[in-house]
Amino acid sequence: MGIDRFAALAAQRQEVLDYCDDLTAAEWAMPSRAAGWRVLDVVAHFAAETKVLFGPTIIGVMASKDIEATNEDVLEGWRDLAPERVLDEFAKWSSRLITLVKVSTRGPFGAIPVPLANLGRYPARLLPSVFVFDWHIHLAHDIAPAVGRPVPPIDEQRMAAIVEWMLAGLEQMNRDDLGWFDKPV
Repeated sequence: MGIDRFAALAAQRQEVLDYCDDLTAAEWAMPSRAAGWRVLDVVAHFAAETKVLFGPTIIGVMASKDIEATNEDVLEGWRDLAPERVLDEFAKWSSRLITLVKVSTRGPFGAIPVPLANLGRYPARLLPSVFVFDWHIHLAHDIAPAVGRPVPPIDEQRMAAIVEWMLAGLEQMNRDDLGWFDKPV
């Protein structure tokens, strides 16, 4: 069975929207487990990272030598928005993201290497898995523990997309640390 990256992306998007829809004002303001970010900032990160794909800022993001600093830069201007606005922006831009990746990652376009800052270069077809990973990890490990709510269950397709991204990134993101690992597994 192959990975349905688009179904995984749509499901994870809906999970974020459903989970955050009834957060209280106090929960939005809580410090998340992502250092220096409130729960609001994490969701604003989701919105900002999807919106950035549709403007010239994407060039700087793709060429960045420090993705963490770039994430902070992209988040500027989002931190003071109301939670409802942040969630609406995430809904709007993530919907557009799904349309974009459906069009741009199928067929031969899916093999085009895309630079993802200092994380490496990856085939375009993996872009949905990148977002599934990011949204799931932040929701499960940064937001849910901060607000004291259970982590939503994850289905097979989303887990497959997450593992796909982790395995794809293992070599490029850890090249220096894995120098001793010189034989195929």
